[in-house]
Amino acid sequence: MKTKLNILCVLVLLALSYSIVTTGYYFLLGAQAGIASVDSQQEMERMSNLKYISVIPDNLTAEEKCLFPDSILNAKSGTYVPVAYSNLLVSVHAPQSVASALVVGLSGFVLVGLGIWAFVLFIRLIVDVNRSNIFNWKNVRRLRKLGIALLLLFGLSLLSDYLQFCNVKEVFAIQHYSLDMSEMVDITNLILGLSVLIVGEVFAVGLRMQEEQDLTI
Repeated sequence: MKTKLNILCVLVLLALSYSIVTTGYYFLLGAQAGIASVDSQQEMERMSNLKYISVIPDNLTAEEKCLFPDSILNAKSGTYVPVAYSNLLVSVHAPQSVASALVVGLSGFVLVGLGIWAFVLFIRLIVDVNRSNIFNWKNVRRLRKLGIALLLLFGLSLLSDYLQFCNVKEVFAIQHYSLDMSEMVDITNLILGLSVLIVGEVFAVGLRMQEEQDLTI
């Protein structure tokens, strides 16, 4: 049992490390490419105004002209094929209010702190697993804190994305499309947070039952 738990913990750490490394790598790669392409003040402004947006066609019907509002050249055949865009990277100036900019900026710092806190809590859980010190109230509290941290990560990310989405929606629109936020919302932390809280409560119920049995003996 301990070996299986250790293997699962190592796999989770590897997956987390892979996610962090790949995200950092592509961020640096994009930053380097952006810096290399900036050769004027105008290009600098375009890079600073980059926004990632999600869109959906206004009329999702069976008619091709509505389902596929645009077309794109197929380089293999040399013909144009119908397409419907879903995600776009655009450069548009979307000014933020002072309050919105402050919330987004503070959210970024808090997100980093919560991420570090969640990682530390998980490492401490792994250490206890290796020491065969698993079912105790200390780990229940850690699981609850970890679940809350993950839910806060989701909530703050959602708030930051929503504020930026509102800012872009005020100054940008595409013909035949509506701006959509669903693709921007990552529910991974929400699912993980709720799952961790459930596991924590299962641990708590088990410990209470064990304590009640000990009292009756």
